[in-house]
Amino acid sequence: MKTAQRILSTSLALFNDHGEAAISSVDIANECDISPGNLYYHFKGKEQLVMALMKLHRQQMDEILDKNKIATLEIDELFFYLFLVIQRIHLFRFLYRSPADLMEKYPQHQQQYSRFLKQLNDTLSQLFTQCANAGGFSLKDTSSAQISTLTSLIITQSCQYDHMIRVKGSNQEYDSSEYEQYHCLSLLITALLPRCSLSPNAATAIVRALELHDLPSFNHKGWSQGI
Repeated sequence: MKTAQRILSTSLALFNDHGEAAISSVDIANECDISPGNLYYHFKGKEQLVMALMKLHRQQMDEILDKNKIATLEIDELFFYLFLVIQRIHLFRFLYRSPADLMEKYPQHQQQYSRFLKQLNDTLSQLFTQCANAGGFSLKDTSSAQISTLTSLIITQSCQYDHMIRVKGSNQEYDSSEYEQYHCLSLLITALLPRCSLSPNAATAIVRALELHDLPSFNHKGWSQGI
């Protein structure tokens, strides 16, 4: 792995584990086992690192929120797709745990975050509408816009909620990345499953996978994997 890529990966891990505010560029250099000067050669301080990670995250989300790519998704694939969105967001969860603080510290993040939320809502709205038109999803007493807003709130805010209520070290199960992702999925299933007309096999697979924390990966042609 090239030094710049290793610096980015290490920064992301430290920010996710400890929060952006608690980590300095010296901490990152020490974790990478390089000098602060070597880090500065690649990134002129922590701000450039944060902005580079924001850009990488936006590129990944642009990819999986592409409306053209979800045009063929069916209701049985809904929760697999939503879990993919959860996973991609969770890779950069430090951006979602204190978004207001990050926007104040990095003003350019506010515009990017607002754009992302709109894109997420628009894509989800299209997805729910196409599933409803195919007879697989009920919009009774609501609209695709309201359902997409609710879904977006759960996806973007659940990790912040888990982080706030969690007591470090009190219970290892509730202090894990895996738990946070499946907790988010469980909230979505609670909110959306009553409106879904899944095939028996798909419904059983979803519930079983949630119990075991073992939802199969959702692969789509043209979507990259990870950082």
